[in-house]
Amino acid sequence: MCVDCGRLAMVYGRSCVDCGRLVKVYGRSCVDCGRLKMIYGWSCVDCDRLVKVYGRSCVDCGRLVMVYGRSCVDCGRLAMVYGRSCVDCGRLVMVYGRSCVDCGRLAMIYDRSCVDCGRLVMVYGRSCVDCGRLAKVYDRSCIDCGRLVMVYGRSCVDCGRLAMIYGWSCVVYDRLAMVYGWSYVGYDRLKR
Repeated sequence: MCVDCGRLAMVYGRSCVDCGRLVKVYGRSCVDCGRLKMIYGWSCVDCDRLVKVYGRSCVDCGRLVMVYGRSCVDCGRLAMVYGRSCVDCGRLVMVYGRSCVDCGRLAMIYDRSCVDCGRLVMVYGRSCVDCGRLAKVYDRSCIDCGRLVMVYGRSCVDCGRLAMIYGWSCVVYDRLAMVYGWSYVGYDRLKR
């Protein structure tokens, strides 16, 4: 929602369609003043300091980490995102670099599997570990034919149309907004 006019915000430009003001993302607070921050610039609206995203901790000191730079505020080391494990050693993996902290192997996300062989897929490269085919994410579907869409390329497997990610709504048509191209469904030209 736009903080000034209350309308839904567009992803592209990160500004309100109607009043043009910058949009805030609620739930992310400034490290220094605690006020809500804006996505564009990754800075606090009030004090302009960098902001933290809660839920990501530093590997070494355990303190909360910042999105910009993905380093710990206190010790500067790389940050881990819990819930992603290495296929070989099972230890937690890092977002930045996408490698296992302990064994150095590429990290897997266990809820993404290959369309052809069903085996786990890699975050980095987005290909299957065993057969090398492109991986599908099963919670994203095409708005035209409803079939599953690919992460890499963001096109529908069956009809080839651009893929939609549910949640980003179009302000004008109230249709789902496209991730690739940042355009509206039913709108001919891309919003650049």
